[in-house]
Parts: sequence; C-alpha cells; structure tokens
Amino acid sequence: MSTVRYGRRLALVLAVIAMSVSAPGWAQGASWPARPIRMLVPFPPGGAADMMARYLGNGLAKRLNQAVVVENVPGMGGVLSLRRLAHAPADGYTIGLAHVGVLAISPHLYASVGYDPLKDFAPIAQISEYENVLVVNSKSPYRSLGDLLAAARAQPGVVSYGSAGNGSSNHLTGAMLSSMGGMSFNHIPYKGSAAALLGVMAGNVDFMFDVMNTSREPIRAGKLRALAMTGKKRSQEYPDVPTVAETIPGFAFEGWSAIVAPAGTPRDIVQRVSTALQAIIQSPDGGEHLRAQGATPRYGAPEVVDALIRRDLQKFGEVVRQSHVRID
Repeated sequence: MSTVRYGRRLALVLAVIAMSVSAPGWAQGASWPARPIRMLVPFPPGGAADMMARYLGNGLAKRLNQAVVVENVPGMGGVLSLRRLAHAPADGYTIGLAHVGVLAISPHLYASVGYDPLKDFAPIAQISEYENVLVVNSKSPYRSLGDLLAAARAQPGVVSYGSAGNGSSNHLTGAMLSSMGGMSFNHIPYKGSAAALLGVMAGNVDFMFDVMNTSREPIRAGKLRALAMTGKKRSQEYPDVPTVAETIPGFAFEGWSAIVAPAGTPRDIVQRVSTALQAIIQSPDGGEHLRAQGATPRYGAPEVVDALIRRDLQKFGEVVRQSHVRID
C-alpha cells in the first residue's frame, strides 16, 4: 500500500472516530427539546416568584415548541430547589428560577447548602431586578419607619417580622435593618412570602419586607400600609413612600432573579434558552408582566449573571458577618 493511500485511509478512520465521539452531543443539541422541560421554582405556588416562573415558562414553551412544566420546591429559603437543580442531569431538560438570596446569601448563612454557586450552575439569563417594600397591617400603631424603629429599640426582641423562610432575601433585609438600625427584632420564618404576608395581614407578625407585586393590591385596598422602600431612591410608583436610607443612611437592598441550569449543560442549549428569554423579557407584554410582579425587567446574558453572583457573594458575605446571622 502506498504511503499516500495509507495516509488517506488513516485520515478517513480518524474522521469516523471523531464523528462517532461527537455525534451524541451533536444529536442532543439538534433534537433538543424532544420532551418537556422542567423548571424548578424555589417557593410555593401563589407568590411573585411562582407567577414569574409560570409566565416565563409559557413564553419559553411557545418559542421552543415544547412544554415547560413548573415544579415548586420550597424549603430553606430556596436552598432545596437549587440543591436539586445542582444534581439534576445537565441535558437541558431541567432549569431553575434563582435569585440573589439562594446564589449569594444562603451560602454564607448555612454550614453547607449542598451546592457551589460558582461551580455547580450554568447561568442562562438575568430576568429582573427588584426592591422590597416594608409593610405593616393597616391597623398597626406604626405609621412610619421611625415609629417602628423606636418601638423596637424600646422593647428589644418584641417587634416581629415575617419572611419567606430562613435565608430568604426578606429575612436578610430584616437582619440588615436590625444591624444597621441598632435594634433587635423577632424573626418569624414562613414557608413562602405569600404565607408571611398573610401573617402580617392577620396581625400575627408586625411587619415584613415584600416584593411590590403581592403587596400592591392589599396596599390599595387599605389592608396594608407601606412604610419604606429598600431601593437607593424613591419608587416611581410610590414616590410618597420614603426609602429606608432616609432614616438609616447607607441602607439598600436591591435584588435580582435569574434562570440557571446544572453545570455542564450544553452551551448551545444555554444560548437558545437565553435568547428566548431575552425576547420574552424585552417584549412589551413581558416588561409589563414583570413590572406587575414588582420587578424591573432586566435581561442579562450568561456572563452577566456570573458577574452578579461573584459580586454579591462578596457583598452579602460581609453583610451576613456584620449582622451575625447564621443558620446551621
């Protein structure tokens, strides 16, 4: 056999081997999605996160021509959902709604969350930014943030606040208020923000930090009173409601939400989902829907989400240390 002919045959054999090795991954990307996609949500049905996930899931289903099934996995402020997501197959058929709390706060609160926010996830897209509103029952004696803080200083540990659970963003916001305001509150964790809000409306807890979506109607109906917003400047929707920073200089809590997948999810699948989410978020209907949830629509590419996680891991690590909050 001539050297030229041998070289051609060797090249052909190597090409066949390369195709056989790469074919499964190529076929998966080409045929995806061939079955329903599961979206894990870290809170129970009925809250803002659940409504946001279902809207995004419907939008993805239309653009990907495949059903997206929302699965609620509440517990530990969202940690259980992210833990399940981290250990799911990285095949593009499991994605999850995540937020600053479970990706940048909880890892500092627990001895072990069961996942590494920097290594165990493939960021897909940032979908929103949001701030919280401090609300009390409309029959509450606290008519201003100053009233509430004065009562907490006079009776340490008596004034109570509810949250979506230990390690949730509204839990840490309350801890920040306690630390920076120089007083002690009684923290009452619930299984989700919706349950915590019902606790405030029933008079079982004195206040909570909530997203505007679920508090908006009770505020308009006169069932809740908004005392303060957590942003750096006053809300355009409620310009008469002061920021916490106007009473406690330097206080600010601005969160974000994102869609992530297990680490190792094929990059072409990540990009397809990210592109579809961008179209949903930046559409007039998508922007209106997210604003109705009390969030500011904000698309961010995978690298933007990665940068947010890294930034806020450092930022809230310091907040947790200063607040002396720990969940073991």
